Amino acid sequence: MTLDLEKNRPLVEARHRVIAATPALRERELAKEAALSAVVGAALRARGLPDWDPTLLAQVSTAALGHAIHTWAAGADDGIDALITRAFIGLRDFSGIEIAP
Repeated sequence: MTLDLEKNRPLVEARHRVIAATPALRERELAKEAALSAVVGAALRARGLPDWDPTLLAQVSTAALGHAIHTWAAGADDGIDALITRAFIGLRDFSGIEIAP
């Protein structure tokens, strides 16, 4: 995924600007993020995480990924991989939660 983003950065940046400026597209982007979060939550649930933890972790993780991508698309100098890594290290350090592979 990140290689495609890096190769197509001008397109990704333009897409980011259009979505940010268009309420209907922003709403669709949020719906896609919610769908991704649901899939991640189901995968975490399948790994045996109890009760509400999978939903919370999926939502927070999706938000972290989105933040990294939006930061990069808005013109950050760091590469997308570095920003994604930084986002998830930040979550790990903040929460103290570790999920085994």
